[in-house]
Amino acid sequence: MPVLEKLIAATTSGEAPLGDYKYRLSTEQYYKMSEAGIFGDDDKRVELIDGEVYFMEPPGPMDSRGGLRLFRLLDRVLGEEFFVTYEEPISIVDGTEPQPDLSIAKGPVSDYDEKHPVAGDLIVVIEISKSSLASDRKRKLGLYAYSGIPEFWIVNLVDKQVEVYSVPVGETYSETKIYKAGDNLPLSFAPGKSLPVAEFVP
Repeated sequence: MPVLEKLIAATTSGEAPLGDYKYRLSTEQYYKMSEAGIFGDDDKRVELIDGEVYFMEPPGPMDSRGGLRLFRLLDRVLGEEFFVTYEEPISIVDGTEPQPDLSIAKGPVSDYDEKHPVAGDLIVVIEISKSSLASDRKRKLGLYAYSGIPEFWIVNLVDKQVEVYSVPVGETYSETKIYKAGDNLPLSFAPGKSLPVAEFVP
């Protein structure tokens, strides 16, 4: 029996899943495990990074409200020219499918009826960060930069600011700008449009 089927059978039966064996999943295998109910009822808080499954902490009220406010604001400002997602997967490479808090991809929305946005579609990826701030600044930043995503925003709820990382070079970004509550955040990909930071950073 293949390793994936053994893992599914062992987990669903309550047995120990293969001891200390480490197995990197493809995106297809990840979906098979999800369909088999391996990750429980709330798959929205699970993501696949470099073949490994990560269970994310449920967002607190401040994270959820900030993310929802930003989603509504972006959707209103950008219209149908872009595709804005909220807590939905993006496909980077095989074996890597994170679930950022928000992402912005080239439109129209109908392009994504049968697929998640891939790295080449994405313009901005956004994480709402409080307890995950250190990890987002390191692991997520490196992942998104290496994938060539033009901009990565961290809505930093600890310092009450938005950190905009741009110009990916290797596993980092060469430019960083900080926006506070009294600032307007210009949308580099939508000339003439900006976001009032105070509307989504409490």
